[in-house]
Amino acid sequence: MNETHDCPICGEKVGHWERYPKQVCERCQNKASDAYGRRLQFSNADSSGGFKAFYRDNGAEYHQQICYIDGRKCFANEHRFGGVVVEVVKK
Repeated sequence: MNETHDCPICGEKVGHWERYPKQVCERCQNKASDAYGRRLQFSNADSSGGFKAFYRDNGAEYHQQICYIDGRKCFANEHRFGGVVVEVVKK
């Protein structure tokens, strides 16, 4: 993967995957929150993958994949090759 695209939120360069054309950069991913502004953290469920989301303030599980970054609606999910990917939802 040598290609990049601009983060759809801040414009920073992001490694480009055809499967994730609207992927945000890591800095923006770290700003993800729920609809009420509570900050979120994403991870794999375990060493074999899966997806989990938690509130940063108390560690409680967040049971959705929709999140918001700088007012933009996004979708968080397990990355095909491990880790987590967050993409802006198309308007």
